[in-house]
Amino acid sequence: MDDVFWGYNKCHILDRLRLDGKVAYVTGGGQGIGRAFAHALGEAGAKVAVVDLVLAKAEVVAEELSLKVHPSPLLHRILQYHQSCSFIQESGILPSGSVF
Repeated sequence: MDDVFWGYNKCHILDRLRLDGKVAYVTGGGQGIGRAFAHALGEAGAKVAVVDLVLAKAEVVAEELSLKVHPSPLLHRILQYHQSCSFIQESGILPSGSVF
């Protein structure tokens, strides 16, 4: 038997795709594909920060995630990209090096 049968290092593919302990920062997460990615990442175990220009849409998705998986660390309305990055760094929401 080989890695295809047993999984690489005896770890099955779905276990290797888990995102436990990771943080996902999903821009455009309030609707469409961003919403779908937020749900997928949350289901895979990541803590999801839902970000959207329309704060109400981000709040709805964050509420969906909290019912389904776990609460989002924070909601924030982006005015400009560099402002949101500075905000995230200064707030301590995401430890250095944890964003993927």
